[in-house]
Amino acid sequence: MASMQQPLLNQAEATVPDVVVIFLCFLSFQLFDAIHHHCISPKLPIYAQLSFRDRYDWDRRVTNLTFQLLQLPFNLYILFVDQNSTSDVIYGYSRIAHVGFVIILSFYIHDTTGLVLHPRAPTGTCGWIIHHIIASALLVYDVCYKQSSAFPAAAFLISAAGHIPNDLRWFFTATALFRRLPVSFRDGFNIFSISLISAVFLIPPIWLLKRCAQQLELSMYDLLIQRMTTYCHFFFALIYLTHVGVVIGQLRRLGREWRTEAPQFRHTKVQ
Repeated sequence: MASMQQPLLNQAEATVPDVVVIFLCFLSFQLFDAIHHHCISPKLPIYAQLSFRDRYDWDRRVTNLTFQLLQLPFNLYILFVDQNSTSDVIYGYSRIAHVGFVIILSFYIHDTTGLVLHPRAPTGTCGWIIHHIIASALLVYDVCYKQSSAFPAAAFLISAAGHIPNDLRWFFTATALFRRLPVSFRDGFNIFSISLISAVFLIPPIWLLKRCAQQLELSMYDLLIQRMTTYCHFFFALIYLTHVGVVIGQLRRLGREWRTEAPQFRHTKVQ
């Protein structure tokens, strides 16, 4: 009995540093929020014109955009460059990826806290909270059992590719940059958004499946139909198919706004 309990104790002890890192990163995100809320954003004239709710959104989006801009190249590195991950895409686990995933988990906790404390929660808040809870649960599983580096990296690339254009669009609208600059600027931004969202949503999973098939010496058909278990199909569908609606919605909105009058921000007055 003692011999069976010892690995569990060792595993529990190994997770203690991760808990400390999560807590310290959570405090770091809070500190970053406080710095740009009190020291940086107030220097912008537009910030003083926003309502309390929109200033709260501004602060959240600054932190989120900064994090996603860092997360995107990190996950690209893990997926395509990191030797531990690329040499074995199924079971390979990288220590660098482990630290990064722990930080990402901390950010999800931070962002969920911000959503819960939102003074006037926008539409879709409940959906985002559920999304963050599911993503955090999957991350905890991967971090605790060290299953794979490549699969989470491919999944979080979708998150970064969706958030970056969405947050940039919000700031461009809030600052009236879209209305002040030529239509060609907004068209160029829309092309950038469509390209980023489409490429990151399509390329990583296809590349990942191809590498898995090569590693197992199978065809793509045999991998998908014969080798992948129901468990694998479930998580693959959970991660990718649930994002299809979000991606299609973003692409439809970009297409609808193509070469039309720039949208006007609705809450630029102090309430």
